[in-house]
Amino acid sequence: MSFTPDEASLTTSSLHSNPFAVLGITVRNDRRTIVEQAEQQSLLHDADECQRARSMLTNPKNRVAAEMAWLPGVSPDRANRLLDNLLVNTMSVRRERNLPSLAHCNLMAAAFDAVSCEYAADYLAEFILEFATQVDECDLEQITEQINDDRVWSGFASVMSGELIETEFYERKRIYNGVIKDALNRLPSETLLETLAITVRYATAEGHVAAPELINELLDAYDIEIQSVLDKEDANIQRVISTIREQIPDGEESVLPLLNALEKLTKNWDRFTRPIQLGSKARGIDHEKSVQLAWSLRNLSLELYNQHDMLNAATRLTEIEREVFSELPQFIEKVKEDEAALAEFHIERVEEQKKNDEWNESITFSAVVGRVFKDKLSISPSGIDWDGRHYSLEDINALRWGAVRNSVNGVPTGTTYTIGFTNSLSSAYGLNNSGGAVITLKDEKVFNGFQNALWRAVGIRLIINMLKNLDDGEKITIGSFIIDDAGVTLLKHKFFGSTERVRVGWFDVVVSSSNGEFIISSKHDKKTYSSASYINDWNTHIIEMIIRGAFKKGVRNLSDYLKD
Repeated sequence: MSFTPDEASLTTSSLHSNPFAVLGITVRNDRRTIVEQAEQQSLLHDADECQRARSMLTNPKNRVAAEMAWLPGVSPDRANRLLDNLLVNTMSVRRERNLPSLAHCNLMAAAFDAVSCEYAADYLAEFILEFATQVDECDLEQITEQINDDRVWSGFASVMSGELIETEFYERKRIYNGVIKDALNRLPSETLLETLAITVRYATAEGHVAAPELINELLDAYDIEIQSVLDKEDANIQRVISTIREQIPDGEESVLPLLNALEKLTKNWDRFTRPIQLGSKARGIDHEKSVQLAWSLRNLSLELYNQHDMLNAATRLTEIEREVFSELPQFIEKVKEDEAALAEFHIERVEEQKKNDEWNESITFSAVVGRVFKDKLSISPSGIDWDGRHYSLEDINALRWGAVRNSVNGVPTGTTYTIGFTNSLSSAYGLNNSGGAVITLKDEKVFNGFQNALWRAVGIRLIINMLKNLDDGEKITIGSFIIDDAGVTLLKHKFFGSTERVRVGWFDVVVSSSNGEFIISSKHDKKTYSSASYINDWNTHIIEMIIRGAFKKGVRNLSDYLKD
């Protein structure tokens, strides 16, 4: 048969130990009746206890403690019924109505003696909150009035000192706190933590309203008692944080598994501290130990991203921070900022990865070349493979390509396509073919596919490098012209005598293409010109794109082409 709280019963209670109950008298009995009843009860029960009860009840000042711990404002008949019912159906005290607040509090405090490990956390949380709320409703003036009303019947002098009532009420609250703690300590640890967490959640509306004073006092006592536990948990967490920092050089994949251990430890921290965090939040303060730990984790997440570009690890750690420290308002605002920033970084990284994937796809091409002796020609982000050799894209520093239409006696016999690349071009642009290859093709589709991929993979970088070299003052020889940043040295052709070199500024030349060559000519002297072959000279296509782009932009120096 399952247990229900309504079936709970007691053999005795704290109220049954009250002097009024010990002597079997009411608050309205006079001094003579108290003395007679004490003598009679001494014959049946512990004589010393009966004498202590008589002494307390016959001394007007000492009597206040017994009155405050009894049922002030309740008629004797109802008081007897309440005491009897407390033993038979203990938790029925929760349903009692029209009781003075202090009397109801004393009944509920006695009922906590019935709490056992069989009670559910949510039931106990509601009971604790009802009790704490009832304590907050106690009015010391009303209590004084209720006690003095009873003293009129018993013939004892009225209580005139409000300080005496206040002192005894604080003692009652200390006892109330004790009965709750004793009840919680009888529970399994998981139920205890769950009960406390639910109680504070209910009492503070998730940290948004002030809790009853009794619950705050309970939390303060709990905070003190678990310091050693928190110190141990913090030490464990700090060890994992140190281990994560040690693993950073091994890469993000070595860090991510450690975050699982860190998450487990911080959630265990949260089990112990969530009630304190909620209660502190409701009081407008932060739990200091949780704040210190929270910032330790945030500093780690910032370090993972800012110093080591570990976006996934930083994001995961930020998620842990948000879940565990959600009751720290100021800290959680920072976490929200971090999450927004990391989300933006994630979007940027996804876009960057998308662009990289598109770029990788655009520079990937493969084809089989040759009808009899077949060879594979391929290009990808990893490099170029041709004729059994591999060439790294990063090492290539010069390109050339072009096509020649062939014919015999005026009859077209096809087109020959040539593509060359090298990584052994000297600063004077002399060629050493050992570092590259010149490929002859017959298939236009293969030529176009490979050339387009090669241009995307290498061409843009070569443009940027050439512009930098020019900006640094370097001169570049391509074909029969010598390029510098501010102009070009051309050949002046003569009918008689040798040609001479003439340097011309960029505003004084024109460019054109003819018969497979790129030509630069002086605007003012048609005999002054130089050319470079697209198919035979290295980087002719590169310098042509730079010069035409610079002309279109109207810059004085070529190096200004890509500048703002």
